[in-house]
Amino acid sequence: PKASESLELITSRLKANQYFIAAVLPLSGHLAAFANDVLEGIQLAVEWSHEQPGTPSVGLIVKDHDADRQGFLDDLSTLLHDDRPLVVIGPMLSKNLPVMAEMAQKTRIPLITPAATLPNVRRLGSYLFSTSLTYAMQAERIATYATKQQDYRRFCILHPDTVYGRELARLFAQEVRRLDGEIIAIEAFKEGETDFGPQIQRLKAEDLKKYGLAVPVDIPRQPGKPLSRNEKRVLYTPGFDAIFIPSRSHEIGLLAAQLAFHDIKAPLLGTNGWNSQDFARTADRTVDGATFVDGFFVDSPNPAVQDFVQRYHKRFQSTPSLFTMQVYDAARVVIEGVRHGATSGEALHDFLMTQRNLPTLAGPASFGPDGTLHRPLFLLQVKQGKFVQLDCLLMNSLSQILHTISYMGLPLLFAMVLHEYAHGWMAEKCGDSTAKHEGRLTINPLAHIDPFGTIISPLICLILPGSFLLGWAKPVPIDPRNMHQPRRD
Repeated sequence: PKASESLELITSRLKANQYFIAAVLPLSGHLAAFANDVLEGIQLAVEWSHEQPGTPSVGLIVKDHDADRQGFLDDLSTLLHDDRPLVVIGPMLSKNLPVMAEMAQKTRIPLITPAATLPNVRRLGSYLFSTSLTYAMQAERIATYATKQQDYRRFCILHPDTVYGRELARLFAQEVRRLDGEIIAIEAFKEGETDFGPQIQRLKAEDLKKYGLAVPVDIPRQPGKPLSRNEKRVLYTPGFDAIFIPSRSHEIGLLAAQLAFHDIKAPLLGTNGWNSQDFARTADRTVDGATFVDGFFVDSPNPAVQDFVQRYHKRFQSTPSLFTMQVYDAARVVIEGVRHGATSGEALHDFLMTQRNLPTLAGPASFGPDGTLHRPLFLLQVKQGKFVQLDCLLMNSLSQILHTISYMGLPLLFAMVLHEYAHGWMAEKCGDSTAKHEGRLTINPLAHIDPFGTIISPLICLILPGSFLLGWAKPVPIDPRNMHQPRRD
């Protein structure tokens, strides 16, 4: 009886929802830990939608399915035909996409993968979408930062001989060349290696053929030690601007130290494999200033990210992962479609294909022709044992300026206007109407603004360190000859 009552309760709750998101995930397989991260992200998004006034009720159907199991397609077909969800979120792996994409195409129900990194998923069907962080997105962002924001033109690449390393190295080199940069040399190392000397020496040799410099210098002789002709060393100056290392966090410390030992003092660039707090805490000064890109940064100052992390921690008592963030974005864009009247699979498909400002944690985003969600990525830098979000520094500065204007700038403007108005008012009482005739006897700020004193000078004060504001308004014209008693007034 209890089981029957529970089933009836679940059924009634499902019927209370107008629309459904179906999560098809391997919750009991070897990917269970990752799949549960994904499920929690969907749950958080659905619960958020229930708190938003005017949002149609969206329910969640969860299916524990192993796509490799016999009978999986029959189960998926039953789900799509009987429950008619608006969207299916899954699978976790790229290898499972073809069969599920084919089913989505037949039933005209969008399929959104939050974890599979297969590029250009749209080639498998127009109803397939991805919110995953792809290698191409990372390569494009870090290359754009290096060439456009830092004006780097020449690069070396040192990568692990893995699928991750090889593909990111290839895509980064492709992006650099597209942006009119130059790749000086590319070297690979075996995963697990600890001595990178041979690869570094080959990088130097290639660089010396083009732009690098090698200058012999004398080594200072130790007191009491006889002079030797061999006490010289070659001082190497790299001819490239930065070195790209798409590896995992545990390798960066060793690589950076050995690069410094071989006189390669150039900025280090990386990818999301670096994003480990253990790496940030244990990194020495050789990696200070190194920059990398990722799809999620749990310590981001971005208010939307902060709110998401806090709500997730309150609900699940843990920290969200990249997978959680990617699926949360997937569920959020679906809910946004429902709020805009996309109440069928076909309507939701059209909405996702055409909308250019989809809400994601990192900012407005859209699905590209390849079916991938193109959203802002997080640009991070290692600074004194911590990760700092670079693309938030300017945003924070602007925020601080606006905040200062709100509590200091507006009162200052009001004070300046009142001050000049008082000059004109008193002059008129004394018989001089010059200010009134020139339109200055008003509290309208526009009549009193001096371009430099009212705008430029206060902005300079806000940008420069310090908390003072210096400004003035346009002086009010006064003609003492019109006053009743010029000497007194």
